[in-house]
Amino acid sequence: MIRNAFSKLKTIFTPRPSATNISPRLLELATSGNVDAQAKLAEIYFNDGGEEHYAASLHWNRQAARQGHPAAQARLVTIYQRGLGVERDPKEASRWLRNIGQPRARIEPARAVSGKIAKQEA
Repeated sequence: MIRNAFSKLKTIFTPRPSATNISPRLLELATSGNVDAQAKLAEIYFNDGGEEHYAASLHWNRQAARQGHPAAQARLVTIYQRGLGVERDPKEASRWLRNIGQPRARIEPARAVSGKIAKQEA
């Protein structure tokens, strides 16, 4: 019972991953081409925001998206649609939007991208 309580407390007080506390192992995996590690790293940088973090997020999202990771592809849609760390580029956003759901994608496009962006492209 105490062990279970400690486990629950640990999850409550574990710091949210951020660009300042990235695991060296996560970086190692991402650098070696692990698509899930690349997507996680991209998500961390994306959620931290700011120009330098958006640039890093763009890099890792591209790496993961090229391997068919749907969440990374969806983040690229947002990055290009809003111009986060890159010049706004609706055509590039549309290109990544069309890529979501290709055979290598692992989730449905509707779950990866908001309906608002999908409606704009229709």
